[in-house]
Amino acid sequence: MNITRSYVLKQREWRTWCGTPRVALDGTLFTWPDGELVTPNKLAAWLKEDILLRYIKVPKKRRSRGDGYTDPLLPADEQAALREAETLAVTLVVSVTKAA
Repeated sequence: MNITRSYVLKQREWRTWCGTPRVALDGTLFTWPDGELVTPNKLAAWLKEDILLRYIKVPKKRRSRGDGYTDPLLPADEQAALREAETLAVTLVVSVTKAA
């Protein structure tokens, strides 16, 4: 019972994917002629089109420290000094530690 219960949703997803029409390279729609029979080419296409895309993380935009980043652990006057040192480092084209 447990095995049947755990695979029912996965089998339903496979059947749905196999029955969904796809666009061929020439622009026509097609479905798999062998239905839901598992073949190497069909399995590779399923992994490429559906499964692997679920696990790709979309990179988030990161703000650079010069864009108003403030460290919540530093006091305000130290944050201002750090921003000033970063600005000076960019102007002089040196590292932040040398500019500080």
